[in-house]
Amino acid sequence: MLTPTSNLQEYATADGPLLQYSFACKEAVVLDQEQESDALTLLLVTEGAVGLRTREDDWSLQPGTCCLFRSRLFQLCLPDHAKLQFLLYNIEPLVKRMDLGVFTTGRFQPTAKMQSIVAEILQPPVPLGFPEKWYAVQLSHLLLALLEQMEQPAPVDEDKQLLRQYALLADNYIRQHLTEDLTTLQIARAVGLNECSLKQLFSEQFGTGMAKRQNHLRIMLAKDLLVQTNKSIRDIIQECGYLREATFRENFDKLTQLTPAEYRKMYKK
Repeated sequence: MLTPTSNLQEYATADGPLLQYSFACKEAVVLDQEQESDALTLLLVTEGAVGLRTREDDWSLQPGTCCLFRSRLFQLCLPDHAKLQFLLYNIEPLVKRMDLGVFTTGRFQPTAKMQSIVAEILQPPVPLGFPEKWYAVQLSHLLLALLEQMEQPAPVDEDKQLLRQYALLADNYIRQHLTEDLTTLQIARAVGLNECSLKQLFSEQFGTGMAKRQNHLRIMLAKDLLVQTNKSIRDIIQECGYLREATFRENFDKLTQLTPAEYRKMYKK
């Protein structure tokens, strides 16, 4: 797999750095990213499309969309021939300083007002007399606009919303039985829906099948155990529900491009 080319620009603000990342790659790649903490973070995609994976969420972000998430460790999934650009910003210091309101995690489609603010952030007026203050003001306007959008009730078809709950119930069932080799039929019976319909709903909600979702969650658990504990790799393999070490190592390599030992050495403090 080819290593993507990347570029990072950092803009100082009164409440911490605003980071602008650019990636380009010829083949699909999964990039492991790490932050200093699991503070509430804004990720706003300004070019390209990317998958964002955290311990709790697995989102597909299209150009122009944004999300708020909490995770010190997360993954970016770039498709073939990807050109990606996004902004990353820890919003908590700014929210606290200006008492902007209560923000929750989620995926959002920016309004025209938000898009206008982002465009100005990307191409600020020149010269900037006090750039740190200017960026902080623009980001506060952006967060206020996002908060306005979050407070608006979204029109949702009640039938679709009800059906969507089956996918969420299935995901919760997978999490609760992570060490078991579940079949889609078992999961469908557990949530009370026919297998064919659940497969379709689950794929629409999470962008993947139930077996792949279970495998992804198992590897995410393994990554946490490698970093947060001193358990042996053999014990971690068993705790994550893998019967064969070779299967675990193959799946771990696919998602991280590292061996378990290399991952522990790289991320364990």
